[in-house]
Amino acid sequence: MILSGDIGGTSTRLAWVSAVEAEDGAIRLQVERRACYASADFPTLLDVCGRFLTENPPSGTVEAAGFGVAGPTDGRSCNVTNLQWSLSASDLEASLGLPRVHLVNDFAAIGLGLAHVRAEDRLVLSARSPEDRPVLSAGGAEPQGPIALIGAGTGLGQGAVLRIGGRVVVLPSEGGHVDFAPRTDGQVALLDHLRRKYGHVSVERVVSGQGLMEIGEFLAMRDQKPQPPSAAFITENAGANPLCAEALDLFLSAYGAAAGNLALTLFATGGVYLAGGIAPRLSHLLAEPEGTFQRAFRDKGRLSSLLAAVPLVLLTSDDVALLGAAEATRSA
Repeated sequence: MILSGDIGGTSTRLAWVSAVEAEDGAIRLQVERRACYASADFPTLLDVCGRFLTENPPSGTVEAAGFGVAGPTDGRSCNVTNLQWSLSASDLEASLGLPRVHLVNDFAAIGLGLAHVRAEDRLVLSARSPEDRPVLSAGGAEPQGPIALIGAGTGLGQGAVLRIGGRVVVLPSEGGHVDFAPRTDGQVALLDHLRRKYGHVSVERVVSGQGLMEIGEFLAMRDQKPQPPSAAFITENAGANPLCAEALDLFLSAYGAAAGNLALTLFATGGVYLAGGIAPRLSHLLAEPEGTFQRAFRDKGRLSSLLAAVPLVLLTSDDVALLGAAEATRSA
């Protein structure tokens, strides 16, 4: 049994994960019990673990702990991006009384978790026609093609999954911190606004929960509104409020473009998988073939037809990162 965690700027999810043998003899990981906590309510990860262990004592021997963390890590230490936590595997081992603690980038964990995710936890948003190629897996992805991972939440996570000679290789990334590249006059004006505020403007400044708030603030200032809308207000009122509708449209355009950029960078013929806390709440908009997100995803000039052939898949379960963190720990 492994204590598994998904550590983000907004939420920390903890779970017990166990390994079971499937009918085909393969080992499958499954989440037994899970809990979600507001990260800001705790001074350290150890405090969250203490709460979880009290509320959910283990039912068997705990062999290790693994945590997917939003930030770069060498497996032993990490400063969590967008959260004032510094993690040390050695300190956690000593405090939790465990022989082994492993840290892994959160989107690397998602990549490792894909093998253990149920089919019903994958929502195909777009798939190319089976006539395009003779041998295709579900959704039109090439079975051995690279997979791109991207997900907006507190920040913007990215990663990649490669299948090489029967092996799965997962590449962590900090691609959310590359420069924001505006595509429209409105996005150029937003960039100018954010540049005055922050200096360097990463794509995460726009494509994230905080980014949606920044967009709302920018539009409220432009329209001389006294109170900028929150991200939740924008998503809840986009159908009736013109400013919220414009904010959400700008956000989806930037999100789709970022996903398309990553797909081109990786030549992601295995598909682009969307994770993070925001995408499931906007699934109806992400799934529209001629909606803002998918049009921005495909809008790559001479290579637009290539992007039209790349499947888009939404991961709808929070368990994927927990399963992946446990898999990373088993394999470390």
